[in-house]
Amino acid sequence: MTGMGDRLAGFPARSRWPQTLLRAGISVAILGWLLWRLDWPHLLEVLRQAEPQGWFIALVIYGVVQLGLASYRWRLLGRALGFHQPWRRYLGLCYEGLFFSLFLPTSIGGDVVRALRLADEPRRRLAAGWSVVSDRLSGLVALVGVACVASIWQVQLLPVIAQAGLWLLALGLVVGRFWLPRLARRSERLNNLATALSLSQAYRRESWSALGLSLAIQLASIVQIAYMGRALGLDLGLGVYAVVVPLVALATMVPVSIGGLGVREGSFVVLLAPYGVPATTAVALGLSWLAMNVVVGLVGGLVYLASDAVPAPSDALNEGVGHGRVGHRADQGRAGELETAA
Repeated sequence: MTGMGDRLAGFPARSRWPQTLLRAGISVAILGWLLWRLDWPHLLEVLRQAEPQGWFIALVIYGVVQLGLASYRWRLLGRALGFHQPWRRYLGLCYEGLFFSLFLPTSIGGDVVRALRLADEPRRRLAAGWSVVSDRLSGLVALVGVACVASIWQVQLLPVIAQAGLWLLALGLVVGRFWLPRLARRSERLNNLATALSLSQAYRRESWSALGLSLAIQLASIVQIAYMGRALGLDLGLGVYAVVVPLVALATMVPVSIGGLGVREGSFVVLLAPYGVPATTAVALGLSWLAMNVVVGLVGGLVYLASDAVPAPSDALNEGVGHGRVGHRADQGRAGELETAA
């Protein structure tokens, strides 16, 4: 746990630059190859004829429904760690995290900022960091679960490697989810880990509630992309998006690109091809998803500037400056356990 605390205490920018440059190169290479092979007049025509209404509905689903549920999930897990902030505070931090994810040279930069902004003092940064990890893990479990269920309906159209990787990941998550609390009884270190991730027996309610919210968020994401596809003229059922969207989201999580750029668009091309979707339209859908992330992220920048205490980004990363009163002592309950374990 100390290792994570050290990472949250300061952003190791120098050690990450080689990886960042490599990821940027991969993103540019994939996206450049796709754009080079595309029919540009067709791509511009698809974007020009897009229906604004579908984009607007998708934007509302993302910026209001998904982020609203995601912030409530994080608040639920954060309260278990001793962070008794109001829901609007978590919502604002989710928006801020999206903003910093657009610009920081790391795939977890937004999560680091979220954790540092939630913590009200340096010794609380570890607990805040674990709340973000727990939040992300809950979302990953739901994402993989939805993808597995949907893939059963469309198994003949998915690449074999995608099916194998998906089900192996699901198996690992299920084994970890159910066995970690049991193994925690025999190891103090594993018990600390299970406690930090809200997987111990004492926090079953929080864990299952967060998982339920995660499922709702993933379903909302599928509907969001379906509206974006409809805006671009794609006539696909929700069942298709239920298969494709989780797989694309999982592909963008692989740390080989910057924010999934290139990987997102390429995944849409590969996964939508069996459904008769032209590569040009598939790339347009990927770029539309990227554009929506940018729009919502820029809103997060406005939220950050309008917050009641705004440290400089470098200060927030290097010093862990947060704001707001937690209203809970770090040496009490579960937060105290984490600080002691660190």
